[in-house]
Amino acid sequence: MKCEFKIDDIVRLKTGESPQKILDIRQSFTRQEYELKCAYLSDLRYHDRLGDPEGVYARKWRRAGDFVRYVEEPIQQLQEENIVPDLYQLKKDPNRFGLAMVNSAGQPVRNSQGHMILEMKGENGKVEAFAEDDIELVTPFTVNLHRLTVGDKGGDTQIHVIAEPGQVQKDDVLLELNSGHLWRVTCTDTKCRSAKENRSKWLKIPTEAIRFGLE
Repeated sequence: MKCEFKIDDIVRLKTGESPQKILDIRQSFTRQEYELKCAYLSDLRYHDRLGDPEGVYARKWRRAGDFVRYVEEPIQQLQEENIVPDLYQLKKDPNRFGLAMVNSAGQPVRNSQGHMILEMKGENGKVEAFAEDDIELVTPFTVNLHRLTVGDKGGDTQIHVIAEPGQVQKDDVLLELNSGHLWRVTCTDTKCRSAKENRSKWLKIPTEAIRFGLE
């Protein structure tokens, strides 16, 4: 009989929602089943720093049948609903990124201290908890455009579009070739999460500031 779990897997109790990490696995001395020694993610920093001076984890063996995998259900649900998990970047270590883990309701998972649980990218499924002040939501570079012309069929008068940094500046005037509308850039780096890629063809119109009247 082979255990369905392995050390470092993230699990939760069937009766709970809080993620735990498997520290050790053993076969039961009295039953034909496996037992797991786990720690809640909110306790791992203490455990990793001080070891187990009071023998707390050494006594906490539970039946493997009491647990289910924590990661599979949320990820499967996100895929079925075509939802992209939020990506966060560590402020003190900009080269590290993590995807926010969510519960069955699609809400971010937090530990007992209110820290967000992230699955770190490129780190073999490693899971860590961070205070919101220590991470930053990664959003595309977006700009806000205000339409200067009136359309026959109405439409949006303001839109956010994904752009490249430095591609346009505030107050630039753009011509949208597909519709013939003129747009003015009202703000850059708006960090709009709902902005979509705009496939229209655009031209940036050179402009020069003038002042009417006598000097």
